[in-house]
Amino acid sequence: MPRPTSGKRTLEPSEPWSGRGIQRKYYPAADGKSPPPRNCKDRNDRIKTEFLTAYYRLNRSYARLLEIRGKKIGDPARREGNERTALQRIELALRHRDELEDEYAPYGIIAEPVMKNGFAVNVKFSFGSVRSKAQRNAHVLSSSAYISIPLPPGGKPEGWTFPGKEELLRRLNSRPGANQGIR
Repeated sequence: MPRPTSGKRTLEPSEPWSGRGIQRKYYPAADGKSPPPRNCKDRNDRIKTEFLTAYYRLNRSYARLLEIRGKKIGDPARREGNERTALQRIELALRHRDELEDEYAPYGIIAEPVMKNGFAVNVKFSFGSVRSKAQRNAHVLSSSAYISIPLPPGGKPEGWTFPGKEELLRRLNSRPGANQGIR
């Protein structure tokens, strides 16, 4: 369902912003589209909803901070206390968002917000379990080369240690015209 640009509309019960007290203008888009339904069955849509809700809380908290800072009247001590409370709510929202990132990052799930005037207006998602179009169109190519590098005259690999040394020495000694007895 496309996002409304203006005017009133009836909210569907499945929309994530249809709950009591939800202000739609602070709910970010998901990959430039409307958020997934609140009770969706798809795993990726549920994860999107979790991140979008976290960014919604950040947006609401930031809007409240701006509102408090915009008020120049009233008791300065009370304004300072309100600002402290708003900053603490932002901190809690940031911690929650960080916990989500930590939870889903090992699975290759990344939620990258697009910010405008301090508000997350869109969240771009990438899922490690979903191959991108570029990945689907890619072809695996492999090549190898054998490069022979002769030892300098009189050079002997005595005292050299590395995995496969014995096999290398056997091959060097078995070549026609090779110095026999390299150890």
